[in-house]
Amino acid sequence: MFNPEEEKQVRERLAETLRYVVSQRLVPKEGGGRLLVTELLGSNMRSREAIALGENENRRLSDVIEAGSTGGWHTFEQSLLKAYEEKMVTEETALLYCVNRNQMRQRIDVVNKRRDSSPSASTLKMKSAEEAHKPRPTPPSMAPAQTPEMKPMQMNPAPGVPAQPRVPQMNPTPGIPGQPRVPQMNPNPGVPAQPRMPQMNPVPAAPAQPKPLLVNPAPAASAPPLHMKPGGV
Repeated sequence: MFNPEEEKQVRERLAETLRYVVSQRLVPKEGGGRLLVTELLGSNMRSREAIALGENENRRLSDVIEAGSTGGWHTFEQSLLKAYEEKMVTEETALLYCVNRNQMRQRIDVVNKRRDSSPSASTLKMKSAEEAHKPRPTPPSMAPAQTPEMKPMQMNPAPGVPAQPRVPQMNPTPGIPGQPRVPQMNPNPGVPAQPRMPQMNPVPAAPAQPKPLLVNPAPAASAPPLHMKPGGV
């Protein structure tokens, strides 16, 4: 990009003016979505020296960034490793989006060993083994459910006509027990039956009076016939 004569001058000017460099990537998140991973580089003596003189085996920007972690600097590998420890990304995602794959593999192996040796992991394994060998309890037998007795339903004798309430009937003859009445059907379907009114005890009839005997009187005497004289008086 620059001539060899200009490269040294550009490096020195960049090292003097650079303050911070922030890089970011979006990686697939476990469970769906995306996760932001970043890399942050600041300015100090070692970072300015690596920029001005260039990188070599003993002077790498990745080592300089990790050494400045107390100031908040971090690399992509550190961001991905933290997300993997919190189970936010998978192991394949961490290896795919890192810069130094071999170094990332070593760090993931250390995290996996630490998980296996943790007390919580061993406790979970013991519980799972005990549950596997533990006999399963047989479910209790259920008693057959009793079917409730169904009462017969009374049907309306005239379909389509609402049933009318029955009016209690009085005994017409006091002192004589009433006979049970036979229910009467509505003779005209479609016309609501009229309620029956209670029948009261009628007033007993007065006894008949004897009629007096009529005596035939003596026949009256017949008057003599009148004889008219001719010619007048």
